[in-house]
Amino acid sequence: MIQYEYLLVVSPTGNVNVDIARIKRIFGVEYRCLFADRLIPHLTLSNFIQSAYYEERLIQWFKRYASSIDPLKINLNGFGMFKKHTIYVNVEQQKPLLEMIKGLQVRFKKHLQGFKEFPPIFVNHLHVTIARRMNDQQAERAWQDWQHQEFEGAFEANTMVLLKRTFNSLTGTTRYYNEVGRFRFEGKNLYGRQLDLF
Repeated sequence: MIQYEYLLVVSPTGNVNVDIARIKRIFGVEYRCLFADRLIPHLTLSNFIQSAYYEERLIQWFKRYASSIDPLKINLNGFGMFKKHTIYVNVEQQKPLLEMIKGLQVRFKKHLQGFKEFPPIFVNHLHVTIARRMNDQQAERAWQDWQHQEFEGAFEANTMVLLKRTFNSLTGTTRYYNEVGRFRFEGKNLYGRQLDLF
């Protein structure tokens, strides 16, 4: 059975998306960061491995869950760095999105377990990656240039998107993700009613 690596994300919209994409291109050209502009700007919510057999179920589950979520205002401010190899844009006021991710984890964690060796990941520090997997020289130069740069933006998150790419536990993944589903936040009152999974 074919296995896929899935990525559940929220993407910035409008001018914010354009501005971040421009910065990612700068990192790709100026610092030669190979992983700067391979993916559209996004905030990762969850990352997991699952069999293709479950894909239609995943789409239905996420569609129903998203319909219970109110659209969220996302504020971005400034840059940060993880472990000297990833530079990102900071997300302010993370609590509403983190609560949404917690809901995903509670409802779906056991259903997203494709390989015991690769448990599903639910993000607990929201950010928009600019460049990752930089070597020490790239990271040092880029951070020196960008750590004090200003960046501010806000957008309304009203959709989450499910992406996938082929996964092989021996050879790894293919390079590029493809979109599988797009799920709107509709704020429907589903609280108090169990979200049926089957």
